[in-house]
Amino acid sequence: MYDQSKIDGTGITIDEAAAAVVDTIRRPDEDVVLEDDTPQDAEKIALSLHTKYCQIIAPQENYKAVEIQCERLEISDLGLILTGTTDRVRETSEGLAICDLKTGKAAVGSDGNVKTAGHSYQDGRL
Repeated sequence: MYDQSKIDGTGITIDEAAAAVVDTIRRPDEDVVLEDDTPQDAEKIALSLHTKYCQIIAPQENYKAVEIQCERLEISDLGLILTGTTDRVRETSEGLAICDLKTGKAAVGSDGNVKTAGHSYQDGRL
């Protein structure tokens, strides 16, 4: 929501986006399993990560698209068909780059750094 508002120029604030985070936790659109966490624990963690993301990571990026559905791409020479959704597309000095945001309890360590161990490449199945 925050990144899309920057692209659209609607400029929602970090606090407005944080309210949407809390609302999503309190009134989810689908069944959610929190494992050992309470909704209050999830809210505290989500707000902490959300604030760090909006204050530290997002300002460094020039996003061009958020949660965009990729049309079917067929590579006939290899017999591949690619489809999917990308988290973010950002502009870099070398052109456009696809960002795969990692979220969830196991994605970020207590030191605030992303844990890459245990995360494998994501691919679609034919």
